[in-house]
Amino acid sequence: MTNKCKCSLAISLNGDGCRYCQPHEYINRLTSAFRDLENENKMLREALESIVEFLNTESNSTEEMVAHAWTTTRKALK
Repeated sequence: MTNKCKCSLAISLNGDGCRYCQPHEYINRLTSAFRDLENENKMLREALESIVEFLNTESNSTEEMVAHAWTTTRKALK
């Protein structure tokens, strides 16, 4: 435990992911959050590509375009 850590002994032993006294847990949590954000980014990019493809189709009405964009985005964010 370095002097930068403000954890009590009990917290240090529990493994809450303090970046100073438990760097492995801290890194694991950061890695997990990064993967979650990467997956969300991928889903949103796919949704955006689908929306752009749909918008490039001239036979769609404005209402259809808005409805498609809305449902595609909602599916990606679930």
